[in-house]
Amino acid sequence: MTPTRAPGLIAKRGRWAPATPAVLCYIRAVDRRRDNAMRNVGL
Repeated sequence: MTPTRAPGLIAKRGRWAPATPAVLCYIRAVDRRRDNAMRNVGL
C-alpha cells in the first residue's frame, strides 16, 4: 500500500474514526475500477 492511500491518513482527511472499516470499502472500490481488465478497451 502506498503512503498516499494509507487508510489512517485517508480516515483523518475524511474525518472518519481512525479504525473505521468504511475507508477500506472506498479503497477497494477504487482498486476494482483501476484493475478492471476492460478499462482501456475503448468501447
